[in-house]
Amino acid sequence: SGGSPGASGRAAGIRLVGTTGVTVSANTITSAPFGVHMEPDALSVTVAPSNTLDGDSILYLHGASNVTLSGYTLAAQSNPTNFGKIAVFQSSGITVQGNTVSGFTGAVGCSGDSSFGAKGCAGQDATGILLQVCTSCTATGNTVSGIVGGKGGMGGWSKGTSGGTGGVAAGIRLVSSAAFSLVDNRVSGVVGGAGGTTGEYAGGGNGGDGLAVLVSGGSGT
Repeated sequence: SGGSPGASGRAAGIRLVGTTGVTVSANTITSAPFGVHMEPDALSVTVAPSNTLDGDSILYLHGASNVTLSGYTLAAQSNPTNFGKIAVFQSSGITVQGNTVSGFTGAVGCSGDSSFGAKGCAGQDATGILLQVCTSCTATGNTVSGIVGGKGGMGGWSKGTSGGTGGVAAGIRLVSSAAFSLVDNRVSGVVGGAGGTTGEYAGGGNGGDGLAVLVSGGSGT
């Protein structure tokens, strides 16, 4: 029998790698899996809301203070960034208020190598609103729905290894954020990613969790 397919490439309207201090503004992107895809070494950039993906503003903040993101509708079935529909990093005093957010689906994990029988990769996590290292930040009155974790990748065929774990889905996700406040948000239709299919003999991967709110580290109400 034939081997399993390899990993998919990273397709995006704009991809940032090893980049700091760059401003990205007024770009119109259509029919791309991600609007702006940032590697971990390229988070310290400015992405203006004048950038759009399939008609929706791309909302990303890093190192911002006392900014309000309010009244946006992000309903296209596409992913503005690889971190969530709205993503805020290392900021303070940010208010995310009265937005309608839906339609983020994590990418499928890579397939295991057939020759060595590697396990399939985990599916990408999916997030509606992300606040990471955000001090005294507030999410209030937002409606979040249709957030789906990525499917786990297929296990390597020849050795019968298992499929990858499905990605975690979270309507609102807070990571290492102090003194945050979550008030009157409505979250529905959040679904963890399906486990990847098996190789010839092993089991399929475990499905990912689907959570309305996920908090890891930090403190708030």
